[in-house]
Amino acid sequence: MNVTRILQADVPKGLAAICNTLGFVRADIWRRYGALKNVGKSNQDIRVEIAAGEYYTGLPVDGTIRNETTKDIINDILTYKAAARSLVRQAIHARTKDKAEQKRLYTLLREDKWQTDNFLHRQMRKHFRHGRSTVANQFIVRSDKQSSKVVDGQLAITARIAKKYGNDITLL
Repeated sequence: MNVTRILQADVPKGLAAICNTLGFVRADIWRRYGALKNVGKSNQDIRVEIAAGEYYTGLPVDGTIRNETTKDIINDILTYKAAARSLVRQAIHARTKDKAEQKRLYTLLREDKWQTDNFLHRQMRKHFRHGRSTVANQFIVRSDKQSSKVVDGQLAITARIAKKYGNDITLL
């Protein structure tokens, strides 16, 4: 279960640099994997490919924040792909009433072998267009890397960052 909290707070100095860097990472992963390149790959396969490529290891961002943000981006991409599959399933149902043909097409779609059938390939290109990200101001922090408390009647959330990359960031 994912819990999402969107905060509106004062922006400390260290936060803008992290947001800009991870905005680049988000846009780049969407560019690399937001379309047909992830066909037949699971969440873990894509993460291993990104880690092996070492595209983002030299960035000045804490590794846990980078990894959690990468995992979130990949999950967004795969959710986008699942939504496209749902639309293609509707198109299959509208195209044919033959149960055997529907089953064959559903199986190809589920197993990510839709490129072998012209109809499925055309439908996936139609509904699974190349995605992109315009988000440049968010990142993901693991629950064990943050804490919250009330200070002078205001909620203070502290994100712990490795000392190598700066001090902890406190949002009021």
